[in-house]
Amino acid sequence: MCSLNERFYKFGFLLAPVAVIIGTALLLLDLAPSTAINPLKILQLYTRPVSMMSIGTLLS
Repeated sequence: MCSLNERFYKFGFLLAPVAVIIGTALLLLDLAPSTAINPLKILQLYTRPVSMMSIGTLLS
């Protein structure tokens, strides 16, 4: 029998990647709404030196 803690760990293990994927997709759509039409614009978020995405990447 699984204890209550083990169930929470298993649930979190399955839920965490889904939450990260959804959060990343929402962040990219919020930063560049045109990425739904042209996914290559995501690269511009990283390559333009003044974009918030590239500044955040450099700071972290």
